[in-house]
Amino acid sequence: MVKPEFTHIRDNRFSKWHRQINDQYYMYDIDNVIMWFLAKDQAQPLALIEEKSYQKKEIDLNDYQFQCLRTLAAPLQLPLFLLISHYNEDKNYFSFYTVAANQHAKDFFASLGQKDRRYMTEMDYINFESHLRKCKPDLTKVDKACILLDEFKLPKIINLK
Repeated sequence: MVKPEFTHIRDNRFSKWHRQINDQYYMYDIDNVIMWFLAKDQAQPLALIEEKSYQKKEIDLNDYQFQCLRTLAAPLQLPLFLLISHYNEDKNYFSFYTVAANQHAKDFFASLGQKDRRYMTEMDYINFESHLRKCKPDLTKVDKACILLDEFKLPKIINLK
């Protein structure tokens, strides 16, 4: 099982401080690197996922974040995905919209016979990660495998090819 969040808070003090240094000192956090642990001391990255809020007005797939992530993903031939998440507060579940943000991600979805952008339920997302890991989904530690879906309003996605 994945270890619980260590501090239960997200400390943004360094990020805020770093933003004050200089306009040219670009930095951002990488949201998700899907890993496959080969052994206790060996891990292999399988995919990069940039998560964005559904509340954003627009997402540019050619901004510096996606350019940087594509540069990181290219030599390792990793798929890069945009993941837009929406949490339903009333019913306590997530819905997702996933976009293939590079050719490796498009090829991955094509190998599953799926479109390169689509809404996902929690169950769909668990299956998505399981396919990335080339393993069967483990639902034993999941409270429920939610099949509910909100097709929430998406931000405008710019430079989507």
